[in-house]
Amino acid sequence: MNTFIYVILAAIGVYLLFRLFNAKPSGYKNISSDELNALIKEKKVNLIDVRSKAEMKSGVIGKPSWLELNGSFKEKASKLDKDKTYVVYCRSGRRSAIASKMLAGLGFANVFNLSGGFMSYRK
Repeated sequence: MNTFIYVILAAIGVYLLFRLFNAKPSGYKNISSDELNALIKEKKVNLIDVRSKAEMKSGVIGKPSWLELNGSFKEKASKLDKDKTYVVYCRSGRRSAIASKMLAGLGFANVFNLSGGFMSYRK
């Protein structure tokens, strides 16, 4: 009985190690409001706002491209230059993380997600 338990535990351990070493990176990095301000100051960033038009009435950061996270997001995003640097933001950071992952999946090389979204940036 003990041998059986050891074999099961070893199999679980091998499985977990396999999953750990084969995990794919998300393809984007989360950044803070301060890091975003530094990128804006250096003029090395393109902003993408994925909020709705109604949400944008509360304000925007810089001069963003508007690509609302909806069914046509990937189609619209695929028209952007994949070699440029993009910071994606939404209200709280949740939707922009999804959009950032989609952009990375489309082959965008330099994608950043604003942690905490517009709410944290405004504070």
